[in-house]
Amino acid sequence: MSLGEMEDKINANPTKKFFISMLTRDIDIEPAIVELVDNSLDGAKRFRSSATNQFQVKIMFDKDQFSISDTCGGISIQEARDYCFRFGRSDGTEGEDTYKDVEGVGVFGIGMKRALFRLGKRFYIKSVTKTEHFVINVDVDEWLKDTGPDWNFKFEETQRGENNEDTECGTQIIVTNLYTSISNSFMNPYFKNNFMEYLRRRSTKLKELLTVMTVNGDNIEYIDEKIIYTNEFKPKVRNIDIDNVHIKIIAACAQMGNPKKSGWYIFCNGRMILYADQSETTGWGTDSVPTHHPSHAAFRGYVFFQSNDLEKLPWNTTKTGIDMSSKYYRAALLEMKNATKEFIEFRNGLDDIINSNEGLTIEGIFNCPEISIFDTKVVSMTEEDYLYVFPRNFPIPGKPMTTVSYKIEKQRAEKAKTYFGANNNMKMGLMTFEYFYEREIEEDE
Repeated sequence: MSLGEMEDKINANPTKKFFISMLTRDIDIEPAIVELVDNSLDGAKRFRSSATNQFQVKIMFDKDQFSISDTCGGISIQEARDYCFRFGRSDGTEGEDTYKDVEGVGVFGIGMKRALFRLGKRFYIKSVTKTEHFVINVDVDEWLKDTGPDWNFKFEETQRGENNEDTECGTQIIVTNLYTSISNSFMNPYFKNNFMEYLRRRSTKLKELLTVMTVNGDNIEYIDEKIIYTNEFKPKVRNIDIDNVHIKIIAACAQMGNPKKSGWYIFCNGRMILYADQSETTGWGTDSVPTHHPSHAAFRGYVFFQSNDLEKLPWNTTKTGIDMSSKYYRAALLEMKNATKEFIEFRNGLDDIINSNEGLTIEGIFNCPEISIFDTKVVSMTEEDYLYVFPRNFPIPGKPMTTVSYKIEKQRAEKAKTYFGANNNMKMGLMTFEYFYEREIEEDE
């Protein structure tokens, strides 16, 4: 290149420090860690056809370090070299993307790197597959000092031609030199429980993949939202297919016990993006749909977006919210609004029924058997189940009852039983009460 050509060029390359700052500035600790969990679960999806053991994901943290390790199949040397550590997902022009046919969640190609850079200044990664393993050890401060165009990481160790057991196949990540804010969060006594709840809500694929996950030794329980499902009370289902994106919408009712669970739940390839949302994002308070109200506590709505083409899924880059401009989400939102309005119309009509039937309550109407939203009965529902099935006839409960018990002399009880012709004490007690009530109370009513 001639001097003149060099002088004509303007350097527009980003610096590593600026890039990392922009990459990590908008993601909190919890979603950053969940990005690493997603990598494990995506690995389990690829590995589950050959693996015979239950997958495990173990998260540990304290003020000095963070670690996550799994038995989810591992990352090959080629995947690490060509895909996993690139800042962005391959466009397919530089080789075959081994992840393109997996309904995973690693869409943007930045999740793992963003999480590592967000947590600390040094990270160690070891990954083992059936036939090989590698080790990477990165000191971020040293990496930043190299201001040249080469942004590559270097393998510390690689080994091929191995014969590893399934239980050995997985990835271990250790982050040290934690940032002060991260260390302080890990020391906060409330952080662990809050993080476990956050993780529980967003890891719905754990049960499907038979994955055991622990945080500092405590198991994460599977999320298991329940809906009413009877012959008289069934969900409304809608299936939509657009451009290789499958959308399943389920609108249902649940028992009234937990109003905070009312709302819409949005999933993208199994990752929960919104939990019990009651905002305009899911249609409440827009286009003639009323705003959410405590009287809507029984409503549950679930939307599942599934696609191998991850860039079409309607999530934001941190996978913590919805891209409202997505045509796939707009198509789903129209159906969601219709389903919400149908439920509200049914719910509003119950007030007159309750007012005209003494003893009937809202809680009683929705006190019906429930099943998991992931039950095969629900998952297998088709377009034939397009409409809600709402109950039209309600069993009117009888008058409230109570129990009365008292002790009397046995001889007097026997005389009373003989007088009333009662063959046991309970019948005698009831007859004496009725005798008294008819003569002393009903006459005054």
